[in-house]
Amino acid sequence: MRGDSSRRHCRAFAVSSLTHAALIHNPTAGRRQPAREQVARFRKLLAERGITLDVLTTSRPGEATQLARQAVSAGAECLIVCGGDGTVNEVLQGIVGYPVTLALWPVGTANVLAQALGVPRRVPDLVHMVAEHRVRYLSLGRANDRYFAAMVGIGLDASIVRHVNPRLKRNLGLLAYWIAGLQHLFTWTAPVFTLELEDRRVRATFAALANVPSYGGGIRMAPDARPDSEELRACVITSRSKLAYLLFYLPLAFLGWHVHQPGVLYGGTRRGRAYADSGAEIPFQVDGEWAGTLPVEFEIIPHALRIVVPRTSRR
Repeated sequence: MRGDSSRRHCRAFAVSSLTHAALIHNPTAGRRQPAREQVARFRKLLAERGITLDVLTTSRPGEATQLARQAVSAGAECLIVCGGDGTVNEVLQGIVGYPVTLALWPVGTANVLAQALGVPRRVPDLVHMVAEHRVRYLSLGRANDRYFAAMVGIGLDASIVRHVNPRLKRNLGLLAYWIAGLQHLFTWTAPVFTLELEDRRVRATFAALANVPSYGGGIRMAPDARPDSEELRACVITSRSKLAYLLFYLPLAFLGWHVHQPGVLYGGTRRGRAYADSGAEIPFQVDGEWAGTLPVEFEIIPHALRIVVPRTSRR
């Protein structure tokens, strides 16, 4: 693994000719959904700035990809995603390779990409961000055939994501993950898999290949990850002790200090793969959504996404 992350950054630039945008709204994401009046206000304020807004609402999982393609075909220059990281991930599958920008209206459970970019939540601030249309190129990851903006997780986090109660997630938000996680540690067996990172091979029980610093809830799994970098940050844990996870690695991860501890490998990588022993089923998650079981191949695709950021976007 590479010891230092790439420090090449892309400057934001202003686009002043935005006239047609589309809002892709997932009404089931998170607990703080915007009221119908807020969406109408958002549309009205954009219209006052000369921007036409189409509103497209998802009704089932996976539909955001289809709606994104539909909006691009209809001439939308900017897609605004009103949802969480999972909805953003669905939209990505429909727009990579097209000359369209992406903007975020964060209302999901975690919104880790929006947090990394400093995206506001108030409607007037969001309108100003979209209308000003400052754009930054971000890199994306690809896991098998799926693009991701935040991270791939293999092992414990993916197992928790797979077993979290959907009703609790909707009603309790991030607390539902903590409940599932604490319950899960009693039955999780820390299965071992093989991870190959360019020139290194390691046997591990957990790995995160990250494009952003934090999970939801403030866990700084990859504290120096940047979504405009040309590599992923790999955090790999080799310990099989559940007590070590609970009492050592997890508390330190809130400060990002776990990356310097025994049993943890940390560094940069552009590509790699993970696979399980014959017959073992080890799950992996992509942008907070369960994506299947190993094997998985992953890579970074530099500067693959044009995303709208506020003037005060975090670096």
